[in-house]
Amino acid sequence: MRGILITGLLILILISRVQAESAFTEALQTLKQQSLSLDRDLLLLEEKITRPLSIYLSTQVDAKFVLNSMTLTLDDKPLLDIQYTDNERQALAKGGAQLLYRGALPSGEHQLIAYYSSDKGYQGGTKFKFSKGDISQVIEIKILKGNSRESRLKPAVVINTVNDDMEGQ
Repeated sequence: MRGILITGLLILILISRVQAESAFTEALQTLKQQSLSLDRDLLLLEEKITRPLSIYLSTQVDAKFVLNSMTLTLDDKPLLDIQYTDNERQALAKGGAQLLYRGALPSGEHQLIAYYSSDKGYQGGTKFKFSKGDISQVIEIKILKGNSRESRLKPAVVINTVNDDMEGQ
């Protein structure tokens, strides 16, 4: 009889231990999920606070102008160098805007240099100084044709800031 009671007691202890381990495992999984969710939320918040610079490119040029490459320098450091494909050129020619860069930029004064080259050997570019605040900032680089023959083959580069609303689109 005593053996049966001890066996029963051991079974109850094992069952309660298994239930406690199961509850602990569930609590640990819940904690892990909450931690991952919090980590994701913090990363999104950090990205929203620290990366609010987006740079877009658009073109308004003649069909004879063929964009070969675009180079960007930010604060005297190379930012990107793009070689264009036919599909990318066609998308820009149809009025598309290409996202060139999205990333972190601290507040303060900055200088952006945009430089292009074409298939005919024409090159153009400009410098753009801007002040970066604590809010999101969008910069648009436009390659624009002129009225003369040369300015149609060697368009101007215009850089300006754009209302923050464009970034959400």
